[in-house]
Amino acid sequence: SYGNFKPILINNLELFFDNINIYDFIKKSDLKSLLILPIKSELTDYSPVLLVFSLKNRFDEESIELLYSLANHFSIFFENASIYSFLEERLKATDILYNFLRIVTSVLDPYNVVINSKDFLYELTKAEIIYFILKRYDRFDIVYKHPDQNNIDNSLIIKSLNLLGTTVISINFKNFSSNKNFKKIWTEFVKLNPNLKQLFIIPLVYLREILGYIILGLTKENLNENLLWILTNIPYALSTPLKNSMIMQEQVEISNIIRQSLITKIERQNLLKRGIDLYYKHITSREITADWIELIEKDEGIIVIVADVSGKGARSAIYTAQAKFAAKSLFQTINDFQYAVNQLNNILSSTVSDNTFITMFATYIYRKDNKIYCKYLSAGHEPMIIIKKSKELVALTTKDIPLCIDKDYFYQPNTYELEKGDIIFLYTDGVIDIKNENNQTFGRERLISLLENIQTDDVKHLTENIYIQVMKFSSSPLSNPPDDITLLFMKVL
Repeated sequence: SYGNFKPILINNLELFFDNINIYDFIKKSDLKSLLILPIKSELTDYSPVLLVFSLKNRFDEESIELLYSLANHFSIFFENASIYSFLEERLKATDILYNFLRIVTSVLDPYNVVINSKDFLYELTKAEIIYFILKRYDRFDIVYKHPDQNNIDNSLIIKSLNLLGTTVISINFKNFSSNKNFKKIWTEFVKLNPNLKQLFIIPLVYLREILGYIILGLTKENLNENLLWILTNIPYALSTPLKNSMIMQEQVEISNIIRQSLITKIERQNLLKRGIDLYYKHITSREITADWIELIEKDEGIIVIVADVSGKGARSAIYTAQAKFAAKSLFQTINDFQYAVNQLNNILSSTVSDNTFITMFATYIYRKDNKIYCKYLSAGHEPMIIIKKSKELVALTTKDIPLCIDKDYFYQPNTYELEKGDIIFLYTDGVIDIKNENNQTFGRERLISLLENIQTDDVKHLTENIYIQVMKFSSSPLSNPPDDITLLFMKVL
């Protein structure tokens, strides 16, 4: 056991375990750095660690984040293995052991844990009454009950349970009158089965937090020692996969909230009235995206933004949400396009981490004196391409640095005069960076060649056709791309 040490990153330092200089071994193996991650376990006295060696001089932040996540998953596996070993001797060579294994592997959904636990406990006890009560935020709800009858006061039962503490309790026809909460619970469950002989109240406790309760009602009076031992110790075994599934469910819910908040709703009919036909396609590489689009309608025109936050995962998604909402607020309230861009950079530079940056292309399309103009600015982003009626391509860029690199950097947009019939194309680097089975990138040249040979001016068909060609090139055309892909076409009417 190495104690409760925190994860540490080692570069060019000496590290000793049992008088062996690990770093000397690393140098001899041409390895450059080592990341040490503790695998936490509440069930044993062991303190396992995960050692990750690298040929690079240092681990980048994204790799460290992914390895932390991996260590947390190892913690889950380690605890489940400990639980299995804990019960194996008493459940050996039985179908019940298989049902237990189904419990510890059902970490995606709390309800799966409940159903698998129900099967396990029924095979174990043949209980006539089984109730599962789980905590959901600040309240407890009954998520499974057998028999499924509504002639008892569930709220009274839950209120009484919360006053009983965190240990397993057996209430029977002999002791139910010794405690007022015992009596309330017993009186309700006897309504379900008048032949009831005993109730087992099993709190599911994880690090002193009550996650829920299991109530087992039996019509038999005596249980063997092994069964009593398992019922007494099973809460710890069930609470670990239950807590893990609750955490995963919360993470999925948070991911869904972030993902929904990043969806840009475009009222195509409203834009048509303004003389713009717009269509876009966005495909994520993960559950949460780092690409974002924003559309702001102004009195004289519209502002369209396509951007990409560096990195992947939850952290980039949170920065994406911050950037998207900051941009919408600033461009809606500030009429000076240039000032809004610089304010956006200043604000985001103060909120995102030092090694995060955002590439962005912003354009303001407006009409003035019977002419159509676009102000545009590229903050380290791919250029905006104008497809003229003559099929000529015009690439527009300002070659400015990405946002969040320098909060005092001064961005200055350019202006271009558009014509009716012009098609505007914006995209993110996921389009040109995608690779085929020969490890060749799609690249700008292939993209330009596709744009030069378009056979339609319908923005929806253009978007879908370009996307299909890009994915046909990919080595995994039926899978999510390795990086987010965003394509946006606008036609000036």
